[in-house]
Amino acid sequence: MIVPRPFLLCLLATTALSGCAVGPTRSPRSTLDAAPSLNPSDSTSVGLPTVPRWWSLYQDPTLDALVSEALQNNRDLRVASANLAEAHAVLLERQDSRLPVTTVSSDIGYGSTVSDQIAAALDQTGVRTGPRYTAVLSSGWRLDLFGQIARSIQAAHADEAATLAAEDSVRVVVAAETTRAYLDSCGFAARAEVAQRSLAVVTRSLELKTALRDAGGTTSLDVARSAALMEQARAAIPAIEAARQNALYELAVLTGRPPDHLSTPATVCVSVPQLTAPIPIGDVTALLQRRPDIREAERRLEASTARIGVAMASLYPTVSILGSVASSAPTADGMRDHGSIVWGVGPALSWHFPNRNAARAQIAKAEAQEVAALARFDAVILTALKDVKQALATYAAAVRRQSALAKAAQQSREAVRLAGVGRSAGAISELDALDAQRRNVEAEAMLASAEADVASDQVALFRSLGGGWEQAPAVRRPVITRAVDAAR
Repeated sequence: MIVPRPFLLCLLATTALSGCAVGPTRSPRSTLDAAPSLNPSDSTSVGLPTVPRWWSLYQDPTLDALVSEALQNNRDLRVASANLAEAHAVLLERQDSRLPVTTVSSDIGYGSTVSDQIAAALDQTGVRTGPRYTAVLSSGWRLDLFGQIARSIQAAHADEAATLAAEDSVRVVVAAETTRAYLDSCGFAARAEVAQRSLAVVTRSLELKTALRDAGGTTSLDVARSAALMEQARAAIPAIEAARQNALYELAVLTGRPPDHLSTPATVCVSVPQLTAPIPIGDVTALLQRRPDIREAERRLEASTARIGVAMASLYPTVSILGSVASSAPTADGMRDHGSIVWGVGPALSWHFPNRNAARAQIAKAEAQEVAALARFDAVILTALKDVKQALATYAAAVRRQSALAKAAQQSREAVRLAGVGRSAGAISELDALDAQRRNVEAEAMLASAEADVASDQVALFRSLGGGWEQAPAVRRPVITRAVDAAR
């Protein structure tokens, strides 16, 4: 087949113009000129490298296994993975819009064609009717002269990257909440053990005071006070045990199990695991690179910018290259005859003039969405910095409180030792020694509570720093090239 010269020139011209695209090529800059820096005084461990698997700093094999199981089986993560698969499918659909569209159709009927009617009119004969066999092969290729397809693909790429970042956000939450639930269960177990010790001490004190009252050495008022202390100690135990059980139920669900089906190693922890290294915080740039919510907001902004180009391209005509081959004959064998075959190829132009106002409204809508996306991006950055500041302040206060209570517990243990020495020497009574033990148990209970608070605040700090996701393949993971704005 010889292609006509005018058509060839038209094809070359339109192909050369297909690189043109309308709309902004870059997202607007963030309105934040500079991000506030983290004050090194907020923590004693600024500047250490980031640890993606931050929970491994506790060096607890049970915790490592639980987080790994949660990242594999958590149902929220499965939803996020399905959303990512959907976004990838949309991207493939947008990319395929660059390819020609081919249609094949055939039909068998009874009647006449336009050609039959024209021939009958020219020959002054009757219109020929009868069986009619028809087959049509058509193909069309849309030229992306003004970048509408390219912009839609760019938006789909950004949407997929944003969905990937959203999946990472779920990973951060799942890892943090799994760690928190495990540490809470350990903390409540430690507090329950201290509560049992407290109950044993006040019970022994009540027994001694009861015997002393029976011997006339004290009053019933003193016995009643001791009995009240015993019941108060007894009343504190059920709430602690219930809180520990609830933490275990939550841990089971986070790992994708029914609440009553948690692995045995997770139920035997009786002390809060301690960090084996300082918390790696790093600088602001590293923070903004780690936080998946910031990456998601940036990609949403990029997608909204690309959609402005999609909307603007609707103001311009659509040019396609169309080609078709058709055959129609009264018999199936006749469809192969040269006279039964009709073909054609050439450009097709369409321009929807009546919809220009609607198109301009779509452009205004897309521009407004970009402004909103930029504001959300700024808000996410500010929120991230606020989260870290608050987490650092809370964690620092919890550490100071734990340190003070640890010193108090150490002093109370020394008091118990001295009371034991005095009791052995006959300098003090057993009741005085028990009173020292009771005060020591109270100090130990406060210390156990403080250690649980520190562990919880550690998890909150790790979460605010954006840790806890597994690295996805590099070809699919977006990279933030600026720490404060979206300029590329």
